[in-house]
Amino acid sequence: MYLVELADAPIALEALAGKVRASSNFSFASIFYLYEDANPTTPRGALAVFDAILETPELDRVLRNSWVRDYRSTFELDRREKHALLVPVEGRLENVLASAAHDHAGAYSRVLRDATSSERAEVAELFGSMGRYQCFELVARPEPGCSTCGYRSEFFSNWFYGTAWDWCFFVVWEEKKVVGLICLTDTD
Repeated sequence: MYLVELADAPIALEALAGKVRASSNFSFASIFYLYEDANPTTPRGALAVFDAILETPELDRVLRNSWVRDYRSTFELDRREKHALLVPVEGRLENVLASAAHDHAGAYSRVLRDATSSERAEVAELFGSMGRYQCFELVARPEPGCSTCGYRSEFFSNWFYGTAWDWCFFVVWEEKKVVGLICLTDTD
């Protein structure tokens, strides 16, 4: 599998990321890669590309640069929690990002609610500006009898805070051969 980190994001996430960070104590990170010799359009293929990304030092840099040092003494990056899976989702990326950007998600939001259809449409338009995309979400799937899963929801790094407000999305633009990793966490 061949992955190349894109020096510049192929879509302009700065304004959205700024709104997310300005609301309810959120951290936001994103990284984009070109890929070859892979098919990340299925859950299994997406998971293979995702795991390959975790094995590259570039991901460490992106998360390390946006890591909040107030809560932990050292930054950690691990392999994916073995029972965490990427599942196809439709509309969830748009709802989560729009809700966070408009201060409707997270421990410090005064009003917790889904984003409005117009708020979701703004995010969909932004991600769709590069063409048709497919989205997966990394979710914990605790296995009965497993001693390591079930209590840990940080997925692959202590950049996450193991709360109900942690999200990790894997976005695929098949026509462009681009994948994006979008991470969002409430630092409480």
